[in-house]
Amino acid sequence: MIIYSAHLEAQLKRRKIHKDYPAIIYEEPDTRYFDSETGSYIATKRLMYEGKLRDIMIAYRFEEENVRILTSHLESETEIANRIRKGRYIHYEKIQPN
Repeated sequence: MIIYSAHLEAQLKRRKIHKDYPAIIYEEPDTRYFDSETGSYIATKRLMYEGKLRDIMIAYRFEEENVRILTSHLESETEIANRIRKGRYIHYEKIQPN
């Protein structure tokens, strides 16, 4: 089951990101990473945001049989590339919760 954190719910409203986007990004991402700095998993997908295609990321963690999505925000290709280059984002294949 996918669970939205209270922080994510607030961020979606504040950033005007569609409420279904985090679940869509988790289920059908363009890319997935492990964030070595935070210990969270990251998924990104290019979706419509304010009339333009933009890269939107989610950060999530596995909690037993659930996935808790912690936050979501726009992230540029440059930001993603820099985090990969610095070793913060590490590509990975989809894994299921325990």
